[in-house]
Amino acid sequence: PDNTVFKGAVWSFEVEPYSIPIAGSEIIATASSSSSEFSLPEKTLDGSGLGEDGTHAIQTETMWYTAMGDMDPWIQYEFDGVKKLDIMTVWNSNSAAEGFIGYGVMGVEIAYSEDGETWRVFEDVNEFSRAPGSPTYNQVDEINLGGLTAKMIRLNIQSNFGGFMQSYSLSEVQFSMIPAA
Repeated sequence: PDNTVFKGAVWSFEVEPYSIPIAGSEIIATASSSSSEFSLPEKTLDGSGLGEDGTHAIQTETMWYTAMGDMDPWIQYEFDGVKKLDIMTVWNSNSAAEGFIGYGVMGVEIAYSEDGETWRVFEDVNEFSRAPGSPTYNQVDEINLGGLTAKMIRLNIQSNFGGFMQSYSLSEVQFSMIPAA
């Protein structure tokens, strides 16, 4: 009543960020094919070839490649449950041969599903950017997924940058989610 101020403990708060990364170890990657035991779809999630500065290496064993002649190429990512997805970051194929062979994914359909049975197409993106085949490559594609809910994301590959070799490749793919619970 007399307006006396009593000093108490200082309060502090930690606020959860709007969007948080999903660890690659928490995602299962499968694909239509792989060119060898060194170019499995898991390579797109394990950070191999990815530098701390966001650059990606040019060594082929740090990337996923389809088998030559794969007529229906795709790569799929499955989360441990339905997630509210924010951003998908893609480092396209960045091998030293990229400049003249063009294995990198160009035309792509991004499909998503909450149950693996019913699929919808994400209409906002249908092409990825070309990587230069240089160890300084860090020009990623950041696809804003806008909070769509999915347990699975599938990249149905329609073309590559070379056009004549029927093999396709990606270096790294990362996801972030919006905490919903």
